[in-house]
Amino acid sequence: MSGLVHSVEPTYGGPPVVASTVCEALVEAGWECRVLSADGGAAISRARRHQMFGDPRIAWGGVAPLAGNRFGLSASIVAAIERAIASADVVHVHQLWDAVAVLGGLAALRRGKPLVVTVHGLLHPWRVGAKPVRKKLFLHLFVRRILREATYVHCLTEDERAFVLAAEPSANTVVVPNCVPARPVVPAHERQARRAVFVGRLSAEKGIGELAQAWAEQRPLDWELVVAGSGSAPMESALREAATRCRTIRFEGFVGPARRDELLASSSLFVFPSRGEGASIAALEALAAGVPVLGTEALAMPEIERGGAGRMFPTTEALCAELSTALASLDDATLHAWSAAARGVHGRHFSPAVVAGRYRRLFTAALEARAT
Repeated sequence: MSGLVHSVEPTYGGPPVVASTVCEALVEAGWECRVLSADGGAAISRARRHQMFGDPRIAWGGVAPLAGNRFGLSASIVAAIERAIASADVVHVHQLWDAVAVLGGLAALRRGKPLVVTVHGLLHPWRVGAKPVRKKLFLHLFVRRILREATYVHCLTEDERAFVLAAEPSANTVVVPNCVPARPVVPAHERQARRAVFVGRLSAEKGIGELAQAWAEQRPLDWELVVAGSGSAPMESALREAATRCRTIRFEGFVGPARRDELLASSSLFVFPSRGEGASIAALEALAAGVPVLGTEALAMPEIERGGAGRMFPTTEALCAELSTALASLDDATLHAWSAAARGVHGRHFSPAVVAGRYRRLFTAALEARAT
């Protein structure tokens, strides 16, 4: 199997996580897996690549994009893609707004290779609407064909399946959720009382700007908000300013896995007011650590509220408007109950033990489809 992903950088979010999860599931079943990424020239340390693809049975190859090329392409990338596709039995590409993924998808179709495409939330209406003219043109010229002719279009949630079918009704979709390993769990009564944490990419669709503004205006009684992540310079500057104005906001900036786990272990609530997600890795990491989630329906994880592991609001605006009221309603007993439920929701729905088998079945079916 050859997997094409833009970056294996851990901070890139869902794509490298899904790619590594798929590869780990397949090598356990005797597959050979090779991952090609377009960040070979980036300053990514061996340790950080190892964090995503540490299994020695998984081969990784990185090629450098051409400096100044807005599409991130170079002759070496195109040649590497062709070599990877030619030798693969099954091809897996990620994020179809990415030129590398589109080239890989088209090459797989041209060579008649079984193709699995993971969309990663990029057909969510909020994201398509961010740059509507360019994205609709790209969708018309390239993406719809790949969705239509792929062996399987891998969706992370049922909501995402609906977005894919709206874009291309004939797509052969299958839903397999994201997953993350279990984290060490600190009992709820030992956590920092009334600490809420946001860990994630600091971008407009995550709703973090609105959350910080609402927190600074409402100043929820007895609660502290810790924000960790990296983003654009204006966004980070705005969050530092919010932390300066409001003493119950603390901005940590980028944190590595160890510090992320420390923050989750010491917090009683994970707040994630996102406008558009595929299936949030950040929210799954919170659940895996036994931290309940206060989020939005854009997370597309109904299992959280159904499982008693948090509360979902219809929109970013609704969550921020009711922030103080929602936090005031959370007594110790509720937080403890939510925390206990969070780990259970992760184990039943989003653990590697549950998800890995579904990935193996998906890629075996894709391989078998070539013979039919």
